[in-house]
Amino acid sequence: MQSRLKNAKINIYVGIFTQFIILILSFISRRLFVQYLSVEYLGINGLYTNILSVLSLAELGLGSVASYSLYKPVAEDNKPAILGLLKYFKKLYRIIALVITILGIALTPFLKYIITSDLSQAELIIYYLLFLASTVSTYFAAHNMALLFAYQENRIPKLVKLITAVTQQIIHFIILLVFPNYMVYVSSTIICAIFSNYFLSVITTQKHSYLKTKEIPDYDIPKEYIKSNIKSSSIYKLSLVAINSTDNILISVLVSTMAVGLYSNYVAITSAVQSFISIITIALINGIGNLYAENDKKQTLAAFKSLVLIYHFIACMGAIFFYHILNPFISIWLGKEYLMSNNVIIAICLNFFVLNATTPIWSFREATGQFTATKYIILITAILNILLSVIMGYYWGVTGILIATVVAQALTIIWYEPKILFKNVFEDRQSIYWKKQIKYFICSLICVALCGIVSKFMLNGIIGMALFGIETLIICSIIFYLATCRDEEILKIKLLLSKKNR
Repeated sequence: MQSRLKNAKINIYVGIFTQFIILILSFISRRLFVQYLSVEYLGINGLYTNILSVLSLAELGLGSVASYSLYKPVAEDNKPAILGLLKYFKKLYRIIALVITILGIALTPFLKYIITSDLSQAELIIYYLLFLASTVSTYFAAHNMALLFAYQENRIPKLVKLITAVTQQIIHFIILLVFPNYMVYVSSTIICAIFSNYFLSVITTQKHSYLKTKEIPDYDIPKEYIKSNIKSSSIYKLSLVAINSTDNILISVLVSTMAVGLYSNYVAITSAVQSFISIITIALINGIGNLYAENDKKQTLAAFKSLVLIYHFIACMGAIFFYHILNPFISIWLGKEYLMSNNVIIAICLNFFVLNATTPIWSFREATGQFTATKYIILITAILNILLSVIMGYYWGVTGILIATVVAQALTIIWYEPKILFKNVFEDRQSIYWKKQIKYFICSLICVALCGIVSKFMLNGIIGMALFGIETLIICSIIFYLATCRDEEILKIKLLLSKKNR
């Protein structure tokens, strides 16, 4: 337990530091981007990222299955099993890289039906192929990433990412200031991605010297079991991509590619905050996987209940803060011409709230390998999401597309996944979960009302936003603490944060 906590804390600290530096650099880079290039190129950036996320369906959820398959061998220090599995996953990732390359090239003739732009078709295709090359390169180090996650050494790829990001952003600054050419800009990204993957592989091998073994010990790889998990995970992966990675495509088709560029500025802010939260989430998933491998259901459930409280608090505070500062921040950062309507802001905040309030559910699903039990409900969610996005997007534009995601989830996975998790993992009543969530939701509504009153006195500028953020943190902390101060979750959180357990 102490080892898990120590690794999780180190990963979180390193991850937060890394993400903070990358965040500052990315905000400067985006400001220079819109100044020296154009919002149309920004739209292309966001759109191609979404298209390639859809193409990553070929990965079939292998990343989650690989990490899950390695948890037990790593916990038991079973090196023959680790080496055998890594060799197997490395081979699968090579096949995936080839498949994505073929699918990506095959999609090229259809780009003209997705993109609404004044740029030439030849130019758009070249940009797309450069994005494709960058995406494919990531699969050549993916098996090493899975191993590091299983060892709870997320800090290693984070540090490699930091070095690469700093180098990349410096190169981007030079390109934008000296030679503002989008093709050169994208090409530099590919070169940095290739070097990043190479260094990650070298460092992983140096960290775990037994990986240098040329003769892999005999190990009977449970291929059928892995294939079964991949099959179930692939449905989940397909569905998640349909839910999370199609918004920009639909906005481009139903509204305009220019709208994708405007929306991507808001996503840059929310994603920056979400990336910090994800650092904590990923670190915890690795620890949960190890804890579950020990078959301690009582401790696993206790950890889950604590996370439900923490993530609902984060969801509430983040949604309130974004609602009040997104447009003022965009106005200062990029200019008033880049603002979107208040309805879009509400939709963005609602998506942020739902995503984070339900994070403990999908975190435990990932860590405990519940791929098979939930594969069909997530598929239904994906189908509903696309249908509702098309219908609601047609009538209400960007707002409708974003709200459709929340509606589709509310009708399916939000109520179904807790049922499966409590039945298969905790072997307890799911009413425990819903009582907690209802209680926390009432707390959230009180926080929304109080922060709404405080916002009327909010000062202008960055200082005013910072002060409002502090006030939001204080209000949410007081309300949630008063509601939970005697609950076992808050007592456990206090225990974990106490000096005795550091």
